[in-house]
Amino acid sequence: MTRVRATSRSVPARLEPGVLTHELVARCAADASRPAVPGAAWLLAHAYAVLAAHGATSRRRAMLQRIATLAAAYFRLFGPRADWRFAGAEVRLGTGRIDLAWATPAGHLIDELKTSRFAVVADDGDAIEQVVGYARTASRQLADGFVGVRLLTLAIPGNARFVTPSLAVVPLAAMTFANGGTL
Repeated sequence: MTRVRATSRSVPARLEPGVLTHELVARCAADASRPAVPGAAWLLAHAYAVLAAHGATSRRRAMLQRIATLAAAYFRLFGPRADWRFAGAEVRLGTGRIDLAWATPAGHLIDELKTSRFAVVADDGDAIEQVVGYARTASRQLADGFVGVRLLTLAIPGNARFVTPSLAVVPLAAMTFANGGTL
């Protein structure tokens, strides 16, 4: 499958929507005052802060809307439960960096966010290889304390996948833990 990535060379990488969305979600996840389901005003306040930290002025309104919408999709559809503890963002694991790490009652969970308008599809070999690699490494390092990796396609949530500690890749909706519980 050939993938085309639409980027503008005039926009620094740090101002790309994907980079900013990752930063926004991580910032919100780390905020101890985070509501169970963040509202628009709360998300927008954080989105403004992220854009301001980067000095973003051109395309600001469009960028604000895009990153806040993707962050809202994450928290509304995939967001952490009340008993999850944020464990970090951009954490080195093996040869890569995981987007988000959570400590859940069932064990450690990794979230890999995909924000492209051309959202990752179920058979995207690169994305699947990336999250399977994370699961393989985390399974070795954490053993029974690892529950899996969620591949979260924020623009097309129905394409989200879950990689189990045994490296099975399943639709996220079908994901369950060994104890029979679900996220």
